[in-house]
Amino acid sequence: VDAGIGRRRVGRKQATIRIQRQPGRVGDHLTVEADRHRVGQVGGRRFQVVEVAITNRHAERRADLYRHIGVCLTDDEERGGVGGGAWIRRRVFIYVSDIDGDGMADLVSAQQSISYNRNNPLAPPIVTSFKPWSINTVGSELNVIGENFSKEQANNKVYFGSVKAEVLSSSRKSITVKIPAGPAYEKITVVNKDKNLEATSPYPFAPMYLSNFEITANYFKTKFDLTTAAAPSSNAIGDLNGDDKPDLVVTNRVDNTINVYRNISPTGSLTAASFAPMVVFNVGKGPASVIIKDINNDGKPEIITANIESNTVSILNNAITNGDITTSAFAAKVDFATGSKPVKVITADINMDGRPDIITVSNSADIFSVLINTTTLGTVSAGSFTGKVDFATSNKPSSIIAADANYDGKTDIVVSNAGSTTISVFLNTTVMAPSFKPKLNISTGANPSDIAIGTYSNWEGLFFAVTNKGSNTVSIHTLRFYGGDVPQIINKGSFATGKSPVELRLADIDGDGVLDAAVLNAADNTISLLRGKGFGGPFNSEEFSFEPKVDISTGSSPAGLNICDLDNDLKPDLIIGSTDSASLKMIRNYRVETPTIITSFTPQTGVAGTEITINGNGFDATAANNTVFFGPVKADIVKSTVSKLIVKVPVGAAFCPLSVSNTTTNRIGFTNGTFAPTFVNRGGLAAVDFEDKFQIYSSEYTPTTSVGDFNQDGKPDIVVNNRFLNNVSEKGTLNSGSFIKKEIAYTGGTTSIDFNADGKLDVFQPGSGFSLNKSPLGVDVPVFDDRVGLGGLVIDVDNDGKPDIVNIGQSKDVYIYRNISTSPNEVRLASAITIKAAFDQYSTTYNVTDIDGDGKTDVLLINMQKGTLGVLRNITPIGGTPAFADKIEFSTGVLGIKGTYFADINNDGKNDMIVTRSDNKGFSVFRNIYESGKLSLFAPKVDFPLYNPTEYSLHQFKLAFNDMNGDGKTDIIATLYITYDNTGLENLTGVTLFLNKSTDNNITSDSFVAQPKLKTGNLYGETNVADFDGDGRPDLLINSGRTVSLMRNNPFVLPVITSINPISGDVGSSVLISGKGFSVTPSKNIVRFGAVNATVKAATDTTITITVPVGATYRPVTVLNTDKQLTATAVTPFTTTFLTDRNFTADTFTQKLTAPTGTKPGNSSTGDFDGDGKLEIAVVNATSRTLSIFSGSSRIDLKTGAEPSFVSITDLDNDGKPDIVVS
Repeated sequence: VDAGIGRRRVGRKQATIRIQRQPGRVGDHLTVEADRHRVGQVGGRRFQVVEVAITNRHAERRADLYRHIGVCLTDDEERGGVGGGAWIRRRVFIYVSDIDGDGMADLVSAQQSISYNRNNPLAPPIVTSFKPWSINTVGSELNVIGENFSKEQANNKVYFGSVKAEVLSSSRKSITVKIPAGPAYEKITVVNKDKNLEATSPYPFAPMYLSNFEITANYFKTKFDLTTAAAPSSNAIGDLNGDDKPDLVVTNRVDNTINVYRNISPTGSLTAASFAPMVVFNVGKGPASVIIKDINNDGKPEIITANIESNTVSILNNAITNGDITTSAFAAKVDFATGSKPVKVITADINMDGRPDIITVSNSADIFSVLINTTTLGTVSAGSFTGKVDFATSNKPSSIIAADANYDGKTDIVVSNAGSTTISVFLNTTVMAPSFKPKLNISTGANPSDIAIGTYSNWEGLFFAVTNKGSNTVSIHTLRFYGGDVPQIINKGSFATGKSPVELRLADIDGDGVLDAAVLNAADNTISLLRGKGFGGPFNSEEFSFEPKVDISTGSSPAGLNICDLDNDLKPDLIIGSTDSASLKMIRNYRVETPTIITSFTPQTGVAGTEITINGNGFDATAANNTVFFGPVKADIVKSTVSKLIVKVPVGAAFCPLSVSNTTTNRIGFTNGTFAPTFVNRGGLAAVDFEDKFQIYSSEYTPTTSVGDFNQDGKPDIVVNNRFLNNVSEKGTLNSGSFIKKEIAYTGGTTSIDFNADGKLDVFQPGSGFSLNKSPLGVDVPVFDDRVGLGGLVIDVDNDGKPDIVNIGQSKDVYIYRNISTSPNEVRLASAITIKAAFDQYSTTYNVTDIDGDGKTDVLLINMQKGTLGVLRNITPIGGTPAFADKIEFSTGVLGIKGTYFADINNDGKNDMIVTRSDNKGFSVFRNIYESGKLSLFAPKVDFPLYNPTEYSLHQFKLAFNDMNGDGKTDIIATLYITYDNTGLENLTGVTLFLNKSTDNNITSDSFVAQPKLKTGNLYGETNVADFDGDGRPDLLINSGRTVSLMRNNPFVLPVITSINPISGDVGSSVLISGKGFSVTPSKNIVRFGAVNATVKAATDTTITITVPVGATYRPVTVLNTDKQLTATAVTPFTTTFLTDRNFTADTFTQKLTAPTGTKPGNSSTGDFDGDGKLEIAVVNATSRTLSIFSGSSRIDLKTGAEPSFVSITDLDNDGKPDIVVS
């Protein structure tokens, strides 16, 4: 319906008109059934309703029903404007009738005036917006929103400028397209082929691509000339033949022709051979401006020139049929009169009829002219446009643009006035014939020469950019309407250009989602590139500006500046003519995208010194320009290419993803899987494998700790609040003197990461942001800057090598903050990009990981109460706008989730999920079984209990992961801690190690075995795991509230016997040995009473219960821990007692037994050499140089050195077997 039937205001009351559509044909018989009148009352006001029911006479058809409502108010009522006239306070009737005889029922409202609303199914399409509106990558999807589109997908044609886009889906009000390559900054046009009418977006669109977030002259060094006819003064770029490549049209004012160049370039190649030989077409005299636009809606763009000497526009109708551009590709020109000396031509649908009209601006006549389009499909003739309608401008208009300046849905006109210091805005009031409100002037710099329309990043607001030839500036101006016709004028500032700027183009030259400016400087023979900086709304001068210009040389007499991605390499190139030569200069954007991406690494586990191969892209070929972190420490690089690094696992490597920082490009890449460091296997791990904790820091405040080699000396340091703990430990030595404390500026943080890819670890606090490490190489104490950014989790959502931030908010949405930093000296985050997720804001937490192994980090939303997992799969293209697939929800079966962790704990290359329960009494492991094309994500959960007898809600439960015993398997470190000081709970807190005992990739209830809880005392925070003393074994950093302590992982901790009770006893009696460092497995403790082994009945890490063996001698008791292969020896010998009369005489012993030895036997000793529980005798023979061993009735002799004099028996190598020492 042309005028938009819907809710209308009648005085202060609202009336709603409802239309029920029923198909019918001319000739159908309709009968009016009845008129009914009734009176009602609302809020004390009387009204009368008239209903007329019109039905179809044919019984087989359903009746149409039109309700005609008349309102009669009994008291005074204010007037309200409706339709074409004023609705007074008396009686209003609305009727249905085919007024214009087109077979369509129209609506008429009758009062003192008549309002007519024509029912027009040929109403033109309207484009109101597109979403996301300005930060989209070529190849990604864009939603074009409006009205009157075709329901049929094939009948909607969408163009970005003149480049056709692929339509993915459509409805009457929405079209989804794939953003094409080619256009730089163009309006979007939708052609509805049902009606052969078009609509153009109210503002241009700038595609975004992988960005370095900078513009330098080095990007535009590659230039070549394209031969043209004489004096090329302007050019236009567009896809003329429908091959998805932008072609070139160049005007030649000397010979009154245009040259057309068909683009034949392969992707990523731009040379003189990228264009077919030029084809020449005649136009009017003195072509000064040229555009490419489909004006007859046949899907093929025409060429239109403004001819400054013949005072005409020439239109060349597109007749291309086979994709080739020949001399018959365009019909002969058709000319239309303009004002005097037209210097520029544009198109815009001024009267909103779905056809693009032509507008020219005449420099000498001080006017702009509008030619209304009346073309029929596919044709251009002398009657295709009405005669011009002129509108007065200010002095010497030089340029013209079309834009919806006041956001009313109509296209307005803006003109720059070179003879004054203004631009003029003409607001469109067209109903049928073109009409505009009186011009609104905006002050600019001196001699405004060109004008462009821009859009602010992250906000659908417009600004005008103006080049001021006399001021050598480009200025920014914004109009803000507050409901009336007189806007607030906001001048955003002026920015220096070269000398005599005469032409201006806007485009996202560096692909960061913010418009940049290219300015042609006539006096300098340069192009000034000004990089845009925008962070949100347009009305704060602090939020949008241009960086200082970067100049590109053009050659003499430049004219005709344009910007377009000519070779489809996703980087806009520069095009410039020269009026004193027959050439067009092509300046290719040769910016090299340099994301650092890790695609794989192998092996995934190894001891210090193991060589690891890292595959990917964006590394530096010079090894010194790459930094590889294994968590808190840096690796040595053995070999480096742009796609492969070979590095050695450093001492101190942690269980975490690897990172590669290219310090040349300041890009960082992360592995999607975790590296699992290991060390020489010493078997099982018990609590005593950790030395007693010792304090390294104390404070009045609860500390936050971050671990990393912040001063680049190869050792992991610790940042605690405002103290830097410099690690000066020697290998294998760790004590309170191993750290030197230095005060630093307050930073705080729990994570270390090289956020700005400068090769130095920074500090990140998930709740509040980053502190960048600004330290020069070789300093002992690092320097951190003030915290910047915001809290969340780190995620490189678009794999551009710049870590981004993700967090969630109360609006049930996920927010992505893209890293748009341009220098390693700063952190700049763009405004949030909102991802709709519809989660429960009060019970949802989140995490990030690559859940499906596609190399992209996904976002996981966990409903802690319901136990559900919502997966947002990352589908963002490299360097593209963050995009996620629709949320897929899974049930975990855990009602009450405390926290979630993702780690590859079974070494199958997939990140498994581990969740802690809200009762703090265990965790559940979900093995990742994802395979492409299958719905299953995780295997059923496997539960592991944690001893926790308390129900206190103040308890917290955190997990960490590392191979703690050197068996090559990832163990789990569970920390149970409290959140405030309560000395009565120290026995409830603690660290429990769950050793990985799995035998394959499967995870069962036997896969993790809890060890005795470590004696840590009160805990007030989670435990960090790192190898602080460089011995290859991970130590524990303990947060004890107002102190920080360390527990050294030392499987070589000596077993110690502190007491034996009783110290004497009969054979067969029980003895309790106390101490530490024993094996908790009884069979792995070998206890000797002198020379014979005792039977071990029970064992803990601190006690062993044994039975006194037969043959026990008066010797110190020894305990061999075979896990550690270390022995403890008692200080006091054990005395074996027996039943006796307590008398000692010559008859107490039997007669001697004599056995032959070697010559001159001397010292002897006894021991159970063969483990049969019976003692053997060893005797040294001085003269025969032998050692005789007597076992039962046999003797064997072993050779010794000269004159053996002494023999001792002991287990020297702790293998459980007694060895012999002879002196």
